[in-house]
Amino acid sequence: MRDPISLLDGITGSTRRKVEPSDIGLYYYKFWSEVLPKLRELGFVTGRQETPSRSFLNINAKKAGYTYYMAFTKEHTFRVELYIDKGDAKSNKSRFDSLHSMKDEIEKQMGTPLSWQRLDKKRACRIAVQRDVYDRDSQRDELMKWGIDMFVKLRNVFGPLMR
Repeated sequence: MRDPISLLDGITGSTRRKVEPSDIGLYYYKFWSEVLPKLRELGFVTGRQETPSRSFLNINAKKAGYTYYMAFTKEHTFRVELYIDKGDAKSNKSRFDSLHSMKDEIEKQMGTPLSWQRLDKKRACRIAVQRDVYDRDSQRDELMKWGIDMFVKLRNVFGPLMR
């Protein structure tokens, strides 16, 4: 387990105070600290990737404008997603629409329906698969396995489609 998080205190940044991570922050840290090595073994994470103590883990898709995320949401779901943000809404919506036109084939390859979120009032778009979380402690191993499986599927299906 890592040391308590140090936060800068004051405008000058000359004084530091120790702040203990919250219980949920420790849960996330422990969860991601087990997920990252497994993704690294599969070749999906290279280089240095810090273990976050936040609700999400982002993984570079190795193609500009695309990022994979695994996230615990406020709606009590666990989501694995492809996030599309090439810097401007028009480009993002165009790319999303192109992928959405292949929805049936993509979902067939994934083996599950996806949540296609164009997010018209935002710049970016999201394509996700998610499941309910009733008790993150008792579901921990199951969520980890499912998340890694879905990440691998997303990467295998969407990787060749990124442009």
